[in-house]
Amino acid sequence: ARAVPHLPARALPDQHAQRWPLHWLVGALAQVTGLSVETTYRCAAIALAFAICLVVAALLMRLCVSSATGLLCLAVLVLNPYAFRFYVLAPGYLADLAFELALAVALLGIARRSLPLLVGGVLAGTLARQTMLPVAPVLAVWAALDPGWRGGDGAPGARAALRDRAALLRGLVVAGVAVATYVVVLRVAAGFSEQGAPLAHLTVLYALEHLRDRAGDDAALATRTLIAVL
Repeated sequence: ARAVPHLPARALPDQHAQRWPLHWLVGALAQVTGLSVETTYRCAAIALAFAICLVVAALLMRLCVSSATGLLCLAVLVLNPYAFRFYVLAPGYLADLAFELALAVALLGIARRSLPLLVGGVLAGTLARQTMLPVAPVLAVWAALDPGWRGGDGAPGARAALRDRAALLRGLVVAGVAVATYVVVLRVAAGFSEQGAPLAHLTVLYALEHLRDRAGDDAALATRTLIAVL
């Protein structure tokens, strides 16, 4: 963010360098508004948190839940001390919030059967975090196979074939946007990145490989995961 309008001069670990688009945008906003980078990060974190709540509310309305259920779900999200507060205190982790918003938009696109919303969510999520890459194929298959999206299943002949082609094209567009966006992000990041931590160290796989030596860490991880699921 501080390097805008240029890119960082020193090499960063590749898993961090590949998240450059959002941070570069924050730096550009800081220059345009005259705010400090830190203040711009905090403002962006608050804006993203509000946007997530709005998209989740829209998703709940699309799912036709009752008012009581919708309010309860929103309360669980907003009042959870780990959902948003951390990102205001440590705004440099903005990519997490951006990914959550993008995923919510993509799910809203699935619920509304809106290809622009779905593609926009996948595009934004890939720009925010590499985490969208394993999610995008799931969304692509969902968009291709959802009977409600395809509509009129069971119709004979050419119409059914056209619907099948359209479903396949939808899935390919969603997956293709994720891959193409990540390739661009990767090529730009290659100019200021270096080999970082291996994949196993960035996931739960490392803990599983050292299960006997890290039993306490594994128990803590399982507990935190259970809290999130509950």
